[in-house]
Amino acid sequence: MNCSNIIVADENIPMFAIRGLKARGCDIVSIVEEARGCSDEVVLDISIKHKAVLISFDKEFGSRVYSGIPGTLCGFVLLRIPAKSPEHILRTLEWLIFESGIELKGNYIVVDESKVRSFPMV
Repeated sequence: MNCSNIIVADENIPMFAIRGLKARGCDIVSIVEEARGCSDEVVLDISIKHKAVLISFDKEFGSRVYSGIPGTLCGFVLLRIPAKSPEHILRTLEWLIFESGIELKGNYIVVDESKVRSFPMV
């Protein structure tokens, strides 16, 4: 699958962070704006349709992604950081997307306060 540079932000990503990433030039689709309250299956369908990397805080969602749909989702980022503030979430995502050098496409990435782990999506 040819992945785009688009990110899909699950509805648990604050709008402040989404607007901040858009201001930095990130091509991002917000589930809050596009399909608020939809099921995980719809979120996955939107991510697959856009050939996008999905970002979420949802651990259950993360386990479903890791075990169930390799080869169809372009990438997944599971945030395991404390939601101290929307600003903290934005700073973390800015670092991950623009500064870390970590390839989001093709990987399952877990971000916590002390480390980032990356696993190829097979």
